[in-house]
Amino acid sequence: MHASQRFSTRAALIIASLALSHTVVLAQQASSPSAEAVGARASAVLPDDASTPAPTDSTSTAPAAPTVSTALSPWRSTPLKLGLYSTFAALQGLDTVTTLRAIHRNQAREVNPLMAGLTQHSTAFIATKAAIAASTIYLMHRLSKDHPKAAAWLAVALNAGYSTVVISNYHQLASR
Repeated sequence: MHASQRFSTRAALIIASLALSHTVVLAQQASSPSAEAVGARASAVLPDDASTPAPTDSTSTAPAAPTVSTALSPWRSTPLKLGLYSTFAALQGLDTVTTLRAIHRNQAREVNPLMAGLTQHSTAFIATKAAIAASTIYLMHRLSKDHPKAAAWLAVALNAGYSTVVISNYHQLASR
C-alpha cells in the first residue's frame, strides 16, 4: 500500500471517528444542563404568580395544582440535534465526493440502482444527494418533535451506516 493510500484510509477513519465522537460529546453536554439554564427554563415555564402559594382553605375540596417539571429531556437538546444533523450532512457530502471520484477514475460503480443513472451527470447527482440529505434532516427534525429519543437513535444509526459507506468508498479509492 502506498503512502497516499494509507493517508486516505487513515483520513476516512479519522473523519468518521471525529464525526461520531463529536456527536457523543454534544449528547453528554446536552444531558447535563447548567443550573442557570435550568433556572432560566423554570422561570420561562412557570407563570409569575406560581411563586406565591395559593391560600389554603380547610373547606376547599379543589385538587392541588399540578407541579411543573423543569427538567428537559436530553433527547430534545438543540446541540445534540445540530451535532447529529451536521454529521449526517458532512457524511452525505463525503459520500458524494468519494463516489464521484471513484466512478470518474473507473475504480467503482454506484450500487444503488436508483442513483446509478445520475452518476454520469455530476450536477444532477450532487443536487439529488443534497435534496435527499436535506429532506432526511427535515424528516428527522419533524420526528424529533414527538419522538425525540427515536429521532436521535435514527440519526445515530444513519450516521453509523453512512460512516461505513464513506470508509468503503475511501478503501475503493485507495485500493487502486
